[in-house]
Amino acid sequence: MTQTTLTLELSEELARAAAAAGLLTPEAVTRLLQSEMMNALSNGDDPPLANDELNAEIAAARAERRASRAGGT
Repeated sequence: MTQTTLTLELSEELARAAAAAGLLTPEAVTRLLQSEMMNALSNGDDPPLANDELNAEIAAARAERRASRAGGT
């Protein structure tokens, strides 16, 4: 499994409270992220697009717009 290092900028007060609640451990952060991802997906939100996916969407929209202009509609 590939690991990613995550650096957060939190106020000192929030960092202390989160640490005291056990929310800054790798396991807790993983659970929080997984929970938020599940919430987003269950709400019908699409996950963010990767750069290449975003570029493909833009290119398709531009091609559609050019085709509409060329067709006179």
